[in-house]
Amino acid sequence: MPGVELTIEMPKDSWIGQITDSFSETDFRVLTILVNEGSGHAVLEVETTEPSAVLGSLQSRTELETVDLLSVDSTRGVFQIETRETSILEPFLAAGVPLETPIHITRGIATWEFTTSQDRLSNLSTHLQHSGLAYTVDRIGTGEPETANRPGLTARQEEVFEAAHRAGYFEIPREATVRDVAERTSVNKSTASETLRRAVRNLVEWYDPAET
Repeated sequence: MPGVELTIEMPKDSWIGQITDSFSETDFRVLTILVNEGSGHAVLEVETTEPSAVLGSLQSRTELETVDLLSVDSTRGVFQIETRETSILEPFLAAGVPLETPIHITRGIATWEFTTSQDRLSNLSTHLQHSGLAYTVDRIGTGEPETANRPGLTARQEEVFEAAHRAGYFEIPREATVRDVAERTSVNKSTASETLRRAVRNLVEWYDPAET
């Protein structure tokens, strides 16, 4: 089944688009998501030095019926939200594509990685076009024989991994930090860190399948 990396632009007037745009250097990570009887429930992890400001912004949105603070420290906050504004998810639900997590949202742009069948992917594309959401398919892993012996890195993972290598991140002693990698790839530090970890994990699983 195809492994897909999809980028979706959140509508400018949506609550998630406006909040993530207002905290432009912050990675909003959707850890869990559930839609039941027209109501959406999600857990958001936000790496920020301003968790109280993020909480205040979430609580000020009339589209959110409940906002609960699950945990907080000086560098991040974890929030559980409930909303009936689930239109962004409707193309996925209509196509029967599982809502896999995490989903990264930065500056109103969501990056989503998931696995589904070719038929469902085709249906999803149709529903996304009808929804009016702006989207880009960044990668489709076909699983064809010529790619079977290649590590399954997404385009973003390849970019971040190569930037880290060229910067000397893997040298001993280390010649670059995650912040250096983030600056080279024009993403924030938390996004660079998680993307790099995922890339390394995929490379390890490719090298030693017994570890998966």
